[in-house]
Amino acid sequence: MQKKIDKSILLFLILQPFLDVLTSIGIHNNWKGSIGLLIRGAFFISVLFYLVIKKKEKKGVFALIFYLIIEMFYFYSSTTNALFSEAFNLIKLFYLPFLLLFFNHYENKSINEKLMTMLYFIYMNLIIIPYIFNIGFDIVYENKEGYLGLFYGGNELSALFIGLLPIVLNFILAQKNLFLKLFFFLEIVTVMVLVGTKTLFLGIGLVFTLFILKGLKKNVPSFSKKRKSLMILAIGLFLLTSSLLIPKTPVYKNLKVTLNYYQIHSMKDFVSIDTIDKVIFSTRLSFLKNVHSYYKEREVKEKLFGIGITKINKIKDIEIDVLDIFYSIGIIGFLIWFLFMILSIRKSKLEGIYQLSLFLFLFISLFSGHILNKPMVSTFISLLPLLNKNKKEE
Repeated sequence: MQKKIDKSILLFLILQPFLDVLTSIGIHNNWKGSIGLLIRGAFFISVLFYLVIKKKEKKGVFALIFYLIIEMFYFYSSTTNALFSEAFNLIKLFYLPFLLLFFNHYENKSINEKLMTMLYFIYMNLIIIPYIFNIGFDIVYENKEGYLGLFYGGNELSALFIGLLPIVLNFILAQKNLFLKLFFFLEIVTVMVLVGTKTLFLGIGLVFTLFILKGLKKNVPSFSKKRKSLMILAIGLFLLTSSLLIPKTPVYKNLKVTLNYYQIHSMKDFVSIDTIDKVIFSTRLSFLKNVHSYYKEREVKEKLFGIGITKINKIKDIEIDVLDIFYSIGIIGFLIWFLFMILSIRKSKLEGIYQLSLFLFLFISLFSGHILNKPMVSTFISLLPLLNKNKKEE
């Protein structure tokens, strides 16, 4: 029985990029419902059953079910909310904390850095290969541009590539195959240029910088003078090449378009809340103001149980996950979600690169939405406890 469960979970993980492609095609073709969400929703329910049957977090699961019944009764009594939309939103919100709890208890040696690297390559090539054959989906907004391959959300893709990069890079650097290292570097730079979001550009740059500094700290003291000179020359050439290539990338062009669009021509123009909102937060603080204005005028029950994702989407979701979660399910729902998240993270006991990955995911969610409340990304965040555990045992 356990072998069947292990194989099913492994298959579920391998299917992740293809479920995201199906979801993307469905959105672009206005399909009713999402195959990816249905399969992930079924997996979420299976996880709850598993935790109850194995008596691992049994009280937590029953507490969640009790809360979900109350929340759904509240939305059912409100004629202005779409019940199915709210039900799926609740599944998406509690998907991450309960999958984190599940993978804290679950054991499967096949879920490791090698598997994450394989999936990472699949995601990258589902962007690169469609680009070569001139198929796929572009991002075009406010005269800015980017390319998403066969996927839909730029935020989700950027978070996925940044958050998993420390794990994948750690695996790649441990391999003796030089061609694999060069091939990976070429592909990740290509994806970074094609997608063209500033989040992806800065995030990948940050992770590579951290790994370079770690490598220098570890190896430089034992280097000869000749090797140190060669290393300084290599870093200098890299910086020079980067300074010449960056102005030709979509990231640079998009940033230039943004600065011109908002008439920012100097640091003096930049130093204001309004400019920071527009350039760094992509007007998310303005979306927050609009949603909060609506929320504070609601009745007490709406403040306690939330105004619902349906109403938030009509105004425009904030795209800062913790805030979207708070306003959609209210004070009570947010406190329950937050407590389960803290409990799950504390039980994970993450170390090293896994701790860094979690930090990157959480940090990105403050500036770029659809990280903590979208199964595309939260599925991989939830794997961190198991990956960490397997690495320790190695």
